[in-house]
Amino acid sequence: MGLLLKYRSSQQDQWHIFHQHMFEVFKEGKLIGLPFGKAGYGFVGDPTNPQVMELFLKMFGDDLVKDVLFLVDSEATAKEWGTFFPITEQVANRFWPGDLVIHLPFNHLPDNSLQNQIFDKNPELETALLQHSIRVFVPKHPVTQSVFAYLRKNSRAPLLMGYFGELETGFNAQDAITLMNEFGGEEVGVIMDVGRLQKSKRVYTATQVGIFDDDGIQIEITGKISAQDLAEFTKDDNIDPLADFDD
Repeated sequence: MGLLLKYRSSQQDQWHIFHQHMFEVFKEGKLIGLPFGKAGYGFVGDPTNPQVMELFLKMFGDDLVKDVLFLVDSEATAKEWGTFFPITEQVANRFWPGDLVIHLPFNHLPDNSLQNQIFDKNPELETALLQHSIRVFVPKHPVTQSVFAYLRKNSRAPLLMGYFGELETGFNAQDAITLMNEFGGEEVGVIMDVGRLQKSKRVYTATQVGIFDDDGIQIEITGKISAQDLAEFTKDDNIDPLADFDD
């Protein structure tokens, strides 16, 4: 069972304690529980450690390799992993950082040392990304952004692999206790508890869209960012009739 750390903005030393534990967890190849944003808590790990992907698949299923999230600090970092079109730039500028996952053609760079380091140890992940797409996410929550800042400070790429703590289709854990009770085990090293993310009973998930050319986006799931919010970027024939299931 992972260590649960409660964050209080009035206690500045919490950041130091959390980051210290995080670095230890990274070295051990275990997972970290974080608030990704209003859409829910999730787990992240060091993408260069082959044990991390094994832990994710143990927790979430072998068929979900292609669904792993690449969490990054900014649009600039996202461009190192996914192919951007002009419309991708417009959508990212409007909604990132925020609760929007964008599926993009994988930007495969054979000479990229970080990609080589990751895929040499996770060849099945490289195959999945080339066959499908890469899911890129720039989380808004300050705790998660502080992790990226800590990684940069320690000369590491501001990149994490992760999954939402999905309790049922489209709904993620809204508090750290639920995340720990549902998923916590020996795979989890530490969970950062910032309280419940959404106060209402009717919660929303992250919106997910696909952008595979410059003709328009494909809406897959909507959360707080609705189909109406995205209407200017879509074509009428690629709006999923189920996309606004939780509006």
